[in-house]
Order: sequence, then C-alpha cells, then structure tokens
Amino acid sequence: MADYSANHIIDMVIVLGECQNNYRAAARWYAERFPLRRHLSHVTIRALTIRARGGHLNRQRRRHEYDENNARVLKVLAVVHLDRQISSRTIEREIGIPRNTALRILRNLRYHAYHITLVQELGPNHIQMRIEFCHWALARIQQDQDFFRSPGCLLVSSTEAAKVDFPSTENLSLTIARIRMKIDIIRYKEEFAVMKDSNFEGIMDVDVDEDSYR
Repeated sequence: MADYSANHIIDMVIVLGECQNNYRAAARWYAERFPLRRHLSHVTIRALTIRARGGHLNRQRRRHEYDENNARVLKVLAVVHLDRQISSRTIEREIGIPRNTALRILRNLRYHAYHITLVQELGPNHIQMRIEFCHWALARIQQDQDFFRSPGCLLVSSTEAAKVDFPSTENLSLTIARIRMKIDIIRYKEEFAVMKDSNFEGIMDVDVDEDSYR
C-alpha cells in the first residue's frame, strides 16, 4: 500500500464520516471531492482508518537490523565469499532469499556491488607499436589528406562511430611527443631506482671506523 500524508488521511476520515462509515461510498465521494489526488479504494480507506484509530497517522516503517548471527545473513555472506562476482538474482535462485533482501543485507553490512572488467595488459612493446602506428599514419596523411576519411578505412574506437576524431598531422605528432615523454619518464624512474640502490649498497660497503663515533 502506498503511503499517504496525514492531511490526506484526515480528509479521508471526514469523508468516511459523511458517508456513514460506508467504505465504498467514501471511496466514490473522495474521488469526486479531490479529483487531483490519488483515488483510494475501499480496502485502502479501511486500512488507513484502522491505522488512524491506532494513533498512527504516519506510516510506521519497520527497520531491519541484520547481525552476523542471523541465518539469512550467514547464507548471503557465505555465497558471496564463495563467488564474489555472483549476482543478486543468482543468490535468490540458489539459496532462496529474495534479491531485494540480499541486497539490503549486503548494503547494511557495508558490502558494495562491483564488477570486474577484464582488460588487455599493456606491455613494453605496445608503446613502440603505438609510435610505429603514428609514423605510419603520418606517412599516409602526407600521401593523401583524406586517407582516413575514405570508405575503405575503418577506425575502431571505444566511443561511438559518429564521434570518432579522424587523425591529423598535428594530433599524431602530439601523440608521438606524449608517448616519447612517457618513455623518458619511465626510463628516468628506472635509472633513478638503479642509482638509488647502487648508492645504498656503496654506503653499506664502506668500512666504518668505530673510533670516529667515540
């Protein structure tokens, strides 16, 4: 049952009194008096009336507290630890706990849903291959400015085909410069690491005169 505000429930009770506690008549009269509001059925009017007589105009929502000793919590945690990529629908199918309940339990215990995306690992040779491709593309553009715009050329991109930016001489030259800059940074870090290790080993190999510290 949908939730209703306190003002709507009070209006409904007034209409019910005018209709001599006839729930069906109250449903019809409420729809005529308040045409822009959600129309109530006689069953809904009866349930809201019982709730109002109990002293609760606002809906009392039950808050579920899940601890690690709960049987359903243990089942959900066990199946998640066995397969961390399991979906909520699979949980419902395998252990019989509704998917919304399983998601509520995981959210209450601060488990966050995530998806593992497998990507191709880039190796050292891929950087050189990118540079070679840029040089090849530069040569083609110098021969024909519209080479990459011809129907026989297909560019594969992660974006939509309509949003693909055709390579130009400036873009390719900039790409080559950026790739070479990355290579220089990597080489600099590697050389610095080697120098740091060698200096540390040199310091450790120095003979220490104990008298100098006295």
